[in-house]
Amino acid sequence: MGIDRLLFSYLYFQFPNELEWDTSPWYNFLHKIKQIKYSEDKGIVIAGSSVALFSALPTEIQDTLNTPDNKNFRVDFFSHVAMTPTDLYYYSNWLTKTGAKVVVYLFNPADLQFDHFLKETPELCPLELYIQNGEPQFSEEDRLRAYVNRVPTRVYYPFAFLLDNWKSLDRKDVFQLTTKSFLHINAYRTFLADPFDAYFERHLRSQRRYHNYTGVIPKEGIWRKGWTPESFSLICEKKEEQLDEMLFFQKPDMKIKIFNKEKILFDKVFHKAGWHRISFRLPSDRVLHFTVTPNISSKLVDPKEYGKEYFYGIRLSQNFCKTKLERNISYLRTEAIDEHRFEVMSKEEYGEDYHSRLYKDNCKRAETLRMNRIYVVKKALKDSQFKPFSEVRMIQKVALKLKQKGIRFIMINNPESPL
Repeated sequence: MGIDRLLFSYLYFQFPNELEWDTSPWYNFLHKIKQIKYSEDKGIVIAGSSVALFSALPTEIQDTLNTPDNKNFRVDFFSHVAMTPTDLYYYSNWLTKTGAKVVVYLFNPADLQFDHFLKETPELCPLELYIQNGEPQFSEEDRLRAYVNRVPTRVYYPFAFLLDNWKSLDRKDVFQLTTKSFLHINAYRTFLADPFDAYFERHLRSQRRYHNYTGVIPKEGIWRKGWTPESFSLICEKKEEQLDEMLFFQKPDMKIKIFNKEKILFDKVFHKAGWHRISFRLPSDRVLHFTVTPNISSKLVDPKEYGKEYFYGIRLSQNFCKTKLERNISYLRTEAIDEHRFEVMSKEEYGEDYHSRLYKDNCKRAETLRMNRIYVVKKALKDSQFKPFSEVRMIQKVALKLKQKGIRFIMINNPESPL
C-alpha cells in the first residue's frame, strides 16, 4: 500500500500532462486539483459540471478582475463532466485546502439528478414519473444505486461514500468501494494509461489519433477536431527546411495544392481515402496556402449529425506545423469554428439550426434522452409543492462548510438546454 500511494499519489502526476481540452476527464480533474493552491493570490474557483466548463472562461475573468493596481486575482476551474452537488460535497475538503476566497458554483436542473424522479424504461419515450400522494417523488434508492457505480464515487471518494452509506449497500458494493479506497491502482485503472498514450502519440507516433486539434491555427480558423475549410492559410512554425506531416482525406481522389505566393510547393491527387504523408521544402517566410478539392460534407464525416450542413477540406495531424508541444492545457478551451459559426448566422438560420440539433427526432436519439428526461421532470415539478431532496441538501451542506471556513459561496443558475 505504501508503494501504491507513492506511485499514484505523487510519481504518477509528475509525468507530463499533454492531454487536451475535453479528454480523460477523470485524470485531468485529479491533475488539476493538485495544481490549485492559493497563497498571496485572491483565488476564485469555478465549480460545476460541463455547465461550468462550457460557460465560463477563467482566463478572461481573471484578466477582467486584475487591474494595474491589483493583479492578485487568480481564477481556476474545479470542474469535471457530470459533477453533481453530491460530488461537490465530497470535494469540499479539497476546496477548503486550496486557499480560495470564493467558490462559484455554476449549475442547472440537470446537475440536480432529476433523472431519479423517473422510472427506468427501455424506451426513450414516453417517460414515467415516480408519484407519491399525487406529487412527483425523488427515488433515493435509485440515486444510491447510481452513485455506487459512478466513476467519481469510485475514484475520488469511495471511502467517504462508504462510511456514509454502508448500511444501505450490499456486500458486493461494500467490497468494491473498500478495494478502491485503499488501492489507487484499482481506482485509477479506467484512465491509468491516458497521459502516457497522449504523450507517446504526440512525441513518438504520427499524431493521427487525437480528440482535439492543438497545432497552428489557420487564419480562416479550424474545427476543433482538426477539420479545415476548403481553402486556408497558415504560418508554419517549423524551423526545418523540409516539412514532413500527415493529412487525412475523407474520400478517394481528393486533390490538395499547397503554394506560397505564385510558387507551387505541393500538388497531388490522393486516390485512396485515409491518412497520407506530405513532404516539401518550406519557403523562407513559412507562409503556406492550401486549396482542397472536392470539399467534404459534415454529414459524410458524421452521418448522425443534426443541424446545418458544413463543408470541410482535410483533417490535419494534431500538432500540425507547430514546434512546441504544450502541457497542462486540458482545461484550456481554444477558439474554433465550432463556436464562431454561430456569430455569422442570421436569427432565422440560428433558429432552424438550433431546432434541428436539439428537437428533431428527439425521442429517437440517445444523445437527447437526458434532455427529454429533464424536461418531463421540470414540467411536473412546476405545478407541485417544493420538497428538498438529497441533491438540494448536499448544496446546503457545501454552503455551510465553506461558510465555516470563511469562503464565499456563489451559486449561479446557468442558462440551460432547451425544453
